[in-house]
Amino acid sequence: MSVQRDGRGVLKTEDLQLDLDGTPIPALSMSASYTYLGIGDGFDHVRRRVELAPALKQLKDDATALLQSGLAPWQVVKAVKTYLYPRVEYALRHLRPFQQQLEGFDRHLARGLRHLLQLPNNATAECFYAPVSRGGLGLLPLTELHAALQVAHGWQMLNSKDPAVRRIARVQLRQIADARHRIDSRAWEGRDEELCELLLNSQLGTSPDAPPKRRNGDIGSLWVDVQRHLRTLGLKLATAPACTDTGSEAATLQLRVPHHDKWLDHRTVLRHVKLHIKHRHWSKWAAMRDQGKTARTHGGAGSGFLTRPRGMWEADYRFAVAARLNQLDTHSVLKRRRLRAHDHCRQPGCSRAETLAHVLNHCPGTMDAVRGRHDDALKTIERALIASSGDRQDRVELRVNQTVPSLAGPALRPDLQLFNHTKKTVAVVDLAVAFEEQANDDPESSALARIAAHKRAKYAGIKRH
Repeated sequence: MSVQRDGRGVLKTEDLQLDLDGTPIPALSMSASYTYLGIGDGFDHVRRRVELAPALKQLKDDATALLQSGLAPWQVVKAVKTYLYPRVEYALRHLRPFQQQLEGFDRHLARGLRHLLQLPNNATAECFYAPVSRGGLGLLPLTELHAALQVAHGWQMLNSKDPAVRRIARVQLRQIADARHRIDSRAWEGRDEELCELLLNSQLGTSPDAPPKRRNGDIGSLWVDVQRHLRTLGLKLATAPACTDTGSEAATLQLRVPHHDKWLDHRTVLRHVKLHIKHRHWSKWAAMRDQGKTARTHGGAGSGFLTRPRGMWEADYRFAVAARLNQLDTHSVLKRRRLRAHDHCRQPGCSRAETLAHVLNHCPGTMDAVRGRHDDALKTIERALIASSGDRQDRVELRVNQTVPSLAGPALRPDLQLFNHTKKTVAVVDLAVAFEEQANDDPESSALARIAAHKRAKYAGIKRH
């Protein structure tokens, strides 16, 4: 590309045309628009708001095809995360679609997942949106995915490595502040970073030097959306202090989330904002008195089957998900739905309420299955101990379901006794398959903690022996 002059030194009037693979690239005026990956981008924001409607309709059709495809539930969830959501991420980052368009897809997907998992209509969708690490499916509503993308995009502009991008972002925020507040220019001179922080944190109106206007002619924009999303999500921009260990200086307009102790950076901001939203859904799920009473006990290895159910039947998967929400058709649940007049156990001779905990752990009619489950788990532990003992130099002995030698008093029979004759130590193990339930955030309120305390008291004599 060069500039050409004629013999008198005057610039030639020549149209500049650029070609890409033989196709001319059209020149755009400042008010024109362009499309990238099929998504329009430009200054005519009103028309662009409705441009996402065809893409969302196609997304809904593809979600319906997945839900009706005959794939297993975990395969459908993975396909939605992998193939559907990435198709609209770019559009959601740059466009401002109508809220009802996104909500329509969210309702459609939640309704389809309930049908796929054979859950009733009153089953909460919070477990769909809770993180997998805490027992959820790890999805996000499009409305909140849009919020996370906008917050991350705005933060990345404010902290871009390009000084021109940082300057543009701050000038736009100052224009919004001038349109919505009566800014005292003298008072705010040299305080641009503080002004941007207070504006995005919805705190600028509390300053005596920037009272809000009763009326303003400002239009919606990315920054107005970011301000609203930060307020809705309970997040605030702040100044990161200087770090003497790394030698980094104090940085303004930084972001943190409650579950992560470090300041976010360009690589982690979107991931952690999404995870923050998922944790909020988990909190709502755990706060439910009925459907959320087991939510605090989920996570870790116990939730691995949600995304990697190796060797698991679909019926067992649906049973596990419904059981975590207390949506199985026990008499207690049917009475709550007003489909039965009583909640007594259907087992003859048992008069206790037929709750899920009663069926799985306490009912005399299911005690054979309870013992079988206990024995299967015990055999798995026993095989692992035998396999690991072969690698040791010590002389060890494993006793299964035997009384403790020379112990005075009641004949206690712990499930496992591991004798190390070299080190003269004994490990006593008594297995309990507890019902996953925890009433509040105190770990001691869980059923597992209560059973552990009971076992410690029961075998306290062995410890002294």
